Amino acid sequence: MLNELTAHFVKLGAQLAPGQILRIDVDDIDLAGRRVPTNGTREVRTVSGATDWPRINLEFELESNGQIARSGKVELRDMGFMDRSNRYYDGDTLRFEKPMITEWFHAMVAPRQHYASR
Repeated sequence: MLNELTAHFVKLGAQLAPGQILRIDVDDIDLAGRRVPTNGTREVRTVSGATDWPRINLEFELESNGQIARSGKVELRDMGFMDRSNRYYDGDTLRFEKPMITEWFHAMVAPRQHYASR
């Protein structure tokens, strides 16, 4: 799971402008759903949406051309994760967490440019 989380942050970081560096320390992560043991070697994650929304606490620092542009501690929560469309496939371990992280990234770290149509 940590490798997948790291890969997602790296993918998002690739969208940064040249000269920008993003550092992230994940302090705590609580995946959506609950793990249920099975008779096999894997656990199954069940998701009801009631009180088992995804949660991630992290600290970030965005450096731009050698200067700290933004930084902070963030508590990501997505209580409405079951009500949104999700582009990640069912087998993705971080299916519910990735949209929450991506939304935070584009809102706080690297806002997307929106151009008015003429």
